[in-house]
Amino acid sequence: MVIFRKTAAGMAGTGGGATIEAVLWLPFFMLLLALFADLSMIFTNQSRIQRMVQDANRALAVGRLDSPEAEQAFLQDQLATLSPKVIVETQVHAGRVTTIVRVPVADLDVIGVASALRGSVLTIRSDHLVEY
Repeated sequence: MVIFRKTAAGMAGTGGGATIEAVLWLPFFMLLLALFADLSMIFTNQSRIQRMVQDANRALAVGRLDSPEAEQAFLQDQLATLSPKVIVETQVHAGRVTTIVRVPVADLDVIGVASALRGSVLTIRSDHLVEY
């Protein structure tokens, strides 16, 4: 029976093998982590914008805001911190308040890794019945 002994000469060629693989894979994992961070910030900001639009629609629907123009100005002020290029359209028609907000996706990410979405525009639409 042969017993294998680890000697200094036998171990010389195996040192650092895992380190090299880790260094090769590290940029990929860092890029993946940054992509997940960007996507999570985009979805978080989408949720924030949806809530702001719903609150503004509700304010117009119950009469706290006077006109669709007042709601548009209110939303422009609220959303200016997220994106300077936000477009707000509000209509009151047939007893229904409809607001459409368009925001460039590039303004919502943090790191900028989600470059495939650079030309995309996030569109949020909300409808409420007029109550006054």
